Amino acid sequence: PELVGAANAVREAWVMEPAHVHGKLATKKLRRIETSWFRDPRIVNICSRAIELSGLEPARLESVGLVLLIPHKNFLKQEPGLTAGIERLAREHADRGETVAYKYHPNSWGQELELPRDQCLEIPQRLPVEILSPWLSNAVVAGSMTSSLIFLPRLNPGIQPRALVLPSNREHPLNLVYRKLGIPLVECV
Repeated sequence: PELVGAANAVREAWVMEPAHVHGKLATKKLRRIETSWFRDPRIVNICSRAIELSGLEPARLESVGLVLLIPHKNFLKQEPGLTAGIERLAREHADRGETVAYKYHPNSWGQELELPRDQCLEIPQRLPVEILSPWLSNAVVAGSMTSSLIFLPRLNPGIQPRALVLPSNREHPLNLVYRKLGIPLVECV
């Protein structure tokens, strides 16, 4: 199928925003995933254990003021303005004394960014960023062309998503979804 969950064998779909599903999912029995489930101590414990298994201490995440979701290196090579925007945002938050966490795309290796390393925390690439949501209550999460900006605030309403956009991709369909959901767009030039 061209869309996850669109196969004929799928009869129902668990979704966060039933009103915004793709047309092929709209034909399924839709069940809402509730935000409150992700505050349940059992779920928080599972997330905590996953973070520990990745080599991080969950408590370190509580001081994070900015999480940068770094796109695939091929996308960064095509859009050097995005790299500059990510680096600028990291410096701005670090200059305010905030811890900056960053997570590279799971399938991207070797892209070096100029980040204020002494105030940075790298999130392992294979750890889904959504697992971090219970500890990011006051954090800004910034990224480009990622569905995580849609999901994270629904897992923890204290998370503040920001979509990093370039003039060349301002009208991309995902950026239109961000606008519709009230996610601020941050221009990178």
